Amino acid sequence: MARCRAGYAPAMRLRSGLGPPRAIREFGVVPVVAIVVISVLATACGGDSGSGATESARDTRGSGEGPSTPPEATASPTSRTSAAADRSDVLLRPDVLLRPDGLGVAAFGDLPEYAVAALTAYLGEPVRDTTEPAFSSFGTCPGTNLRAVEWGGLAVLITDGETAYGVEGGPHFFAYVYRPDDALGLVTREGIGLGSTVADLRDAYGAEVRVSPDQLTPEGASGATFEVGTYGPGGLYGSLDGAAGTSSVTEISAGQPCGE
Repeated sequence: MARCRAGYAPAMRLRSGLGPPRAIREFGVVPVVAIVVISVLATACGGDSGSGATESARDTRGSGEGPSTPPEATASPTSRTSAAADRSDVLLRPDVLLRPDGLGVAAFGDLPEYAVAALTAYLGEPVRDTTEPAFSSFGTCPGTNLRAVEWGGLAVLITDGETAYGVEGGPHFFAYVYRPDDALGLVTREGIGLGSTVADLRDAYGAEVRVSPDQLTPEGASGATFEVGTYGPGGLYGSLDGAAGTSSVTEISAGQPCGE
């Protein structure tokens, strides 16, 4: 305040009649000078006051005693992104796909209750859930009993025997068979499904595809088959209605096969 009172002295002299310099008297600019001087001094005092407040606030923030920054401002983009990523399993669950390691929402080795619940969430209630001896309609499968849970043409196979995906005595999902008597429209990640051609298989998987033509067995012709990668764990395999490029896929399987 002392500086501000001292600063107003020139303006006070103008008003008290002491008079400005002769050049100002002659040109009659006393009011203008007075206004300019007063404005400059007022701004200087206000600037000093604001500067002091800013400096004080800066000191306070530096000491950690000032008001806290709002939570939204302190949350870094990285932390917000991480929080979203943590919920990706809920928000961005994968579709049901015919995969070498399972069906997308259920993987080989999963407990039966988990695999069935996950698939039911996407496909609805199964149309059949049966248990039969390991020597079954799907072939001779591992273990003592084979449980088959079916949605249309999709059969999910569960065993209590030892497989590449689980130990003996621990029931688990070990294979699936996808047949044409359904309207599910399931495909692989590459878009291969029932009705795809041998040419489609080769376009999708290249040199990984092996096609075997019809083979004559003691029981008769066995039909053409295909394999992608390997026959058994880690691959896709199934049946064809022929071995030509225009022949179609009639069945797709993955997991550990059941024997004849």
